[in-house]
Amino acid sequence: MKSALISLTLMFLVEGTAYTEEPQQKPRKVPMLIQLTENCIIKPDEYGHELRWNDIRYMLNQESDVSGLEKGKTFAEVSFTVSGNVCPGYRFQNGDATRAEIGTPISQVKGYDEKFRLFVGDDLYEAPG
Repeated sequence: MKSALISLTLMFLVEGTAYTEEPQQKPRKVPMLIQLTENCIIKPDEYGHELRWNDIRYMLNQESDVSGLEKGKTFAEVSFTVSGNVCPGYRFQNGDATRAEIGTPISQVKGYDEKFRLFVGDDLYEAPG
């Protein structure tokens, strides 16, 4: 009887964890930004040159002569390049640019309100009027 009890005790000690229920894992929530940047097959690369800053959409102005314009204070940089990196349905965030590289400086244009014109690197971007 003693040996049977010892054997049974040893069996529970060795295999005790096999009889315990493991807690169920909660489904991992994936942030929306990751869902719209990583988990898709098609990542469009068909965007024009855009920047979003302070909830304003700026477009590259390739027509303007920028030789008479001066850069003002650099106050930010591009935080994410959208083109080729997001799934359909992605919503632009402040600091996103379609083609400018991450880290490209965003600067004021001397003499103009930030709500109208910005330099992104050496390129002039303007809010549609």
